[in-house]
Amino acid sequence: MTTSGIEDFERKVIIPGEDGAPSQSVIVGLSTLSEIGGGNGHYLLTLVSSLSKTVPFSDDVKFLDTSESSQILQTRIRDLERDLTSTEESLQSLVEELQTSNEELQATNEELMASNEELQSTNEELHSVNEELYTVSAEHQRKIDELTILTDDMNLLMKATNIGIIFLDEHLNIRRFTPSATEAFNLLDQDIGRPFAHTTYRFSNLDLPALIEDVMRTGGATMHEIMVGDKDFILGVLPYETSVRESSGIVITVVDVTVIKDGERERLAQKEIYETVLRDLPEPIMRLNLLDGTIVTCNEAFASRHGQTPEEMVGEKFDRVVNRKIAQQTMAEIKGAKVGEIIKSQVTLKEKSKIKAILTRNMRIIGDETGQAVAMQLTGNDITEEYRYTHALENMINIEAMAADDTAKALQSILEIGCEYLGVASGKIARVEEDQFVFESLHGDILNVSKPGDTIAYDKTIAY
Repeated sequence: MTTSGIEDFERKVIIPGEDGAPSQSVIVGLSTLSEIGGGNGHYLLTLVSSLSKTVPFSDDVKFLDTSESSQILQTRIRDLERDLTSTEESLQSLVEELQTSNEELQATNEELMASNEELQSTNEELHSVNEELYTVSAEHQRKIDELTILTDDMNLLMKATNIGIIFLDEHLNIRRFTPSATEAFNLLDQDIGRPFAHTTYRFSNLDLPALIEDVMRTGGATMHEIMVGDKDFILGVLPYETSVRESSGIVITVVDVTVIKDGERERLAQKEIYETVLRDLPEPIMRLNLLDGTIVTCNEAFASRHGQTPEEMVGEKFDRVVNRKIAQQTMAEIKGAKVGEIIKSQVTLKEKSKIKAILTRNMRIIGDETGQAVAMQLTGNDITEEYRYTHALENMINIEAMAADDTAKALQSILEIGCEYLGVASGKIARVEEDQFVFESLHGDILNVSKPGDTIAYDKTIAY
């Protein structure tokens, strides 16, 4: 076996003795330390001496003299020293390389330590970010729960209010709709995502596609009344506006107003009946707003008493369209009156110092839900004829005593009382003689063309 070009060997050498000394047998051995003790580049030279005094000679034994043996040893030693020097140089080079590698490894280690510190810092930052993400995730989950609750509330609200709603996206595809929308539109659950243009509806008095196009163009909402069978609906078309974009679609609403419409029609019918009855009643009727002093309503009988029409009086101030004294009397009579109380009074309407009409009035105070007096309902009764009849009857009773003494004067008084009662400007009393009337008493403007004693033929007058 060879190592580094040097052959391991073991030889037996006989060294002859000098001056009669016995010969010695020596075993010379050379081996590498790697084979013996794990050395690297080192060799072991061994000389093993035999103690035997006599060494038998044989043909295969090689005898070396001292000089030859020394020369061989010296050569071997030089070879070993050379190998040792080479090994030392290799080891020195290896040590230097190891030192360089160690320095590089140390620098790399320092870099790795710096990287480790950076990674540790990054890990701390990632941990902080992870905590923030966890907080944000929890907040998002809370928002999602709130939105879910709000969505459920909105769905329940739309179902409870029975309002039909159809949501269309910016491409006019159906995004969602409420069950009540099916009352006016032919919709199924599988229609979600389909174009609204493919949907049919159950009314024909409206061009819905044109309305949708107009709303998308102008951005303004529109409302229309539609009929579906015997039901009334209010259909609305308005833009779907969000906080992100001004408009991202269309919303169509359908509200069943059948009950409201029926009530409105019934109210209008009752109003017509009320207005007809109110208009035809001979008694003056008026309703006064006590908060602002305006006339709320009145009939023809009331307005004509003041020389106006109901249309002219409604909405006007009471003290501007009614005689000032009567207005002051009315407000003074109802001042401080309680809700539900009825105040009775009488007023006299005059024209140029002459009695035009005499009215008795019932004024009822009307309150609101809080009990505050807000209006006054006036109902009048014209007692002018009763007053004139009573006044004429009283005057006629007084004339009865006069008739015995002065018949002509009594007749004149009767004529004047009659003209006043009948409300005529002039009159005459005549007796019948043959084919003519003979005037006995005259009153008023007729005195300008006639006098007592004048006559007139039957065929030229009308008797009443």
